[in-house]
Amino acid sequence: QHGAGKFSTYHVFRWHQGKLLGIAQPDAIALSQLVGYETPKQKLLQNTQFLLARQPALNALLYGSRGSGKSSLVKAIANEYQTQGLRLIEVEKSQLHDLANILDQVRDQPQFFIIFVDDLSFEEDDNDFKALKVVLEGSATARAKNVVVYATSNRRHLIREFFDDRPRPRDADEIHAWDTV
Repeated sequence: QHGAGKFSTYHVFRWHQGKLLGIAQPDAIALSQLVGYETPKQKLLQNTQFLLARQPALNALLYGSRGSGKSSLVKAIANEYQTQGLRLIEVEKSQLHDLANILDQVRDQPQFFIIFVDDLSFEEDDNDFKALKVVLEGSATARAKNVVVYATSNRRHLIREFFDDRPRPRDADEIHAWDTV
């Protein structure tokens, strides 16, 4: 019912050097331990329930202050629904270029997967952003219906913005100045 091997032995994984490593003692936080953060909690729970019901589910970005419960919420959801086949794969920002490989390993599995990217932000011209964008927006490969990406960040805007990036009057000859921004 829930597969065999590593996906039945573990419910939390870490991507490390091209392999999924099972975490024997994951953070055991429960949804009942989380205080506050109610609206994002309800929305993320509903989205996860859609995934588990094989309905279209969305990728999600949780942003807010440090210590507000973003990461704890994602881990608690993985713990709550592990018996229904939900698995969590923790991926570091520096490993985003491996997302296509991760998807290839889990796409045809009977379980459901949250790819969890904690504390996400990007610098200008960051290639990791492009790798994530391909997974989120699609490529020639069909989207995996058993996978969502849940990311957390302390920033609402994942790429730093500067006032110098805004169009200036001297740029008035550029037709699509806001596309540059």
